[in-house]
Amino acid sequence: MKIDLDNVDILYKLDKSHAISNVLSYPEACLQAYKLEPINLPEVVTPPQTIVIAGMGGSGISGDIVATWLQDKIKIPIISVKDYTLPNYVDKNALVILASYSGNTEETLSVFLQALERKAQILAVTSDGKLEEYCQKARLPFIRIPSDYQPREAIIYLTIPIVSFLEKMEIIENLSTEIRSTAEVLQQVREQIKPEVPLEENPAKEIAVQILNTIPIIYGSGIQNPIAYRMKCQLNENSKVHAFYGVIPEMNHNEIMGWKHMAPNMFSVIFLRYRGERDEIKTRIEILKNLLSERGVTRILEVWARGKSTLENMFSTMFIGDMATLYLAFLRGVDPLKIELIEKLKKELERKGTKQRILQRLSAIIEKIK
Repeated sequence: MKIDLDNVDILYKLDKSHAISNVLSYPEACLQAYKLEPINLPEVVTPPQTIVIAGMGGSGISGDIVATWLQDKIKIPIISVKDYTLPNYVDKNALVILASYSGNTEETLSVFLQALERKAQILAVTSDGKLEEYCQKARLPFIRIPSDYQPREAIIYLTIPIVSFLEKMEIIENLSTEIRSTAEVLQQVREQIKPEVPLEENPAKEIAVQILNTIPIIYGSGIQNPIAYRMKCQLNENSKVHAFYGVIPEMNHNEIMGWKHMAPNMFSVIFLRYRGERDEIKTRIEILKNLLSERGVTRILEVWARGKSTLENMFSTMFIGDMATLYLAFLRGVDPLKIELIEKLKKELERKGTKQRILQRLSAIIEKIK
C-alpha cells in the first residue's frame, strides 16, 4: 500500500508504538533529563584521569555524543566503549559510565564487572534491570531515566544526565544555558518536521521520499560524525534498510574509490552540515558532491544544523534524521518498533549462557562490596 506522508491520520494510525510522539518530545526531554538527580551520589568524589562511557546500540551512542560535545570543554579524555572489554589502562583513576537503557545489556554488564574488579569510579544511567539492582545493592551512583521508551528514543535521557553528573563532580562548568537553548532550537525544528507539516515544507519527509528504494550513505565531519553514525543506525532499526556512514576528510583517502564502479542509482548520499565547518572541509564537500554527480549519483542531499552551540548543532540534525527514518519506515510499510532479528539473536545468546556467567560473577563481587 502506497502511503501518503501528508495523511496525518494514517501516519498516527500506523504508528502503533507511538514512535512519532516519543521522538517529537525531544525538546521537553532536554529539560527533563537535565533535572534528573543521581541516586547514591557519594559525598566526596575524586576527579578522574579518564572517563569511559560504555554502552551498546541506542544507549551506546550517548558516549560518542558526549565525547564530541565536551571535547573542547574539558581536558580529561573521554572514550566510548562498545564491547565486552575495558581497555587495560582503565583503573581506579578512571570514571566508568555505564549506559544501558534496559539495564540488562550483556556487554555493558561485562564492562561493569571489570570496572568493579579494577575499583574504578562508577556511574550507571539506566531505566531498570540488573544494572540498577546491583548499583542499589552496592550503593553505587546511578541515574534512573524514564522507562517507557525504546532505547533509541531515549537518546536525550541517556546523554544529558551524564553531563549533568560531570557538572556535579565539578569536572565541567554549568551547561544549563546551552541545554535550555538546545530545547528552544528543537522546538523550532519540531514545527518544521512534525506530521502536520506538508511534504514540500518538511525536510524530514523530503529526506524519506528522496532516499526511498536506495541504500543511504551518510557523511559527516567534525561534530556531526556521531550524528552521521546515529542516522545510519536509525535507518537500520527504524526503517529496516541497509545504510552506511563515512567521516570527512578520512573517507577522501579510501572510501571515495568505492564510487568508481558503483551503480549510482542504488545509492543516496546525505551530507550532515553545520556552520562551524572548517573551510578545508567545506571545500572537500563541494568537490566530493561534484565527483559524485559525475559518477551519476542523482540523490545528493544536505541537512544543515540549526542553532549556534555544539549541542544545538548535533541535536538538531539528529532530530531531523530520526523523524526522517520514521517517515521512511511508514513509506516502506514496516513497524519502526519491531526489531525481530536483534531479539532473536539475544535469545540465542541467552541459550549459550554468557550473560548468566557474567551475572554470577557480578553477584559474587557485589556481595563482597555490600
